[in-house]
Amino acid sequence: MGSRVVVLAGFLSCLALAGCRGSGPGLVYSAVLSGAYEVPPVGTRASAELELVPVNGKGDLRFRLTVRNVDDAIMAHLHMAEPGRNGEVVARLYPPGPGWRLKKGRYSGTLAEGVLGSADLVGPMRGRTMTELADEIAAGRIYVHVHTGAHQEGEIRGQVR
Repeated sequence: MGSRVVVLAGFLSCLALAGCRGSGPGLVYSAVLSGAYEVPPVGTRASAELELVPVNGKGDLRFRLTVRNVDDAIMAHLHMAEPGRNGEVVARLYPPGPGWRLKKGRYSGTLAEGVLGSADLVGPMRGRTMTELADEIAAGRIYVHVHTGAHQEGEIRGQVR
């Protein structure tokens, strides 16, 4: 019974930190977004957090993107590139389909939530599996980006870990 308590405590610690790392679709991933992580950096009061949690044996990920002080959000995506580099979109979070949708004014709260599966992957991840996306996350090559009317190339960014 003692080993179960240790394993459970480790799992709960991992969830509390929301930053479990590794390869494969069974881990919880997160990102903290800031204008300082943009390339080039953006001076902004906006910030956000993304959480990705596995929901089934296929590696699908439930996501929630929570923003603070974001003015006129138009899009949010997962992109593929290492820290300090810009990359292509690999999944759309807000809006869920192509294009953009203005969330007028200053907003704090859940900007986007849903479930990502392999059919939702686009760009260089199109036709690939969720396990392959998890491998890219573990390698440090996936980041989340929130685009706004004032910063259409991206106002806040965070590497998914």
